[in-house]
Amino acid sequence: MNSSRTKHLTWCKAKALAELSEGRPEQISQTLQTLISDLVNNPETHNHPFIAIVSLEASNGLITTKEELVKFLARFD
Repeated sequence: MNSSRTKHLTWCKAKALAELSEGRPEQISQTLQTLISDLVNNPETHNHPFIAIVSLEASNGLITTKEELVKFLARFD
């Protein structure tokens, strides 16, 4: 993976983690939507496999808590 792509993915993950600081349940869904949007709207990450995986796991109810999202984000570089 090129450096620019890696930096943007790292930035997206850090932004998502920062948004979770409020801890509201509805924040998880909003954070996931923002994360996907941030990835899709950047030419370096617009087709990253992470997008499909996060979308699938979220739609299947596998990411519903802050802890689940933190664990999920830690899996990807």
